[in-house]
Amino acid sequence: MSTLVTGPFGCIGAWVVRDDAPPRPATHYGVYKVANEETARIYWEEHTIPSMGFRPLTVYGPGETSDSPPIPRSP
Repeated sequence: MSTLVTGPFGCIGAWVVRDDAPPRPATHYGVYKVANEETARIYWEEHTIPSMGFRPLTVYGPGETSDSPPIPRSP
């Protein structure tokens, strides 16, 4: 488990997360991560369908490469 899932409330010190910390994400990414993990759990419990989570570290769109300039954000 990570602080992205538990939020700062599950932490012991700077980087350690308690094993029994409840999910309480503080970001949209954390909420999405919990939703994916819970969906996988329910599929296993109801249908015994195993799954594996896969979240690519970096994804590029058509014509983009790792050295492409970043897309400007609106103010």
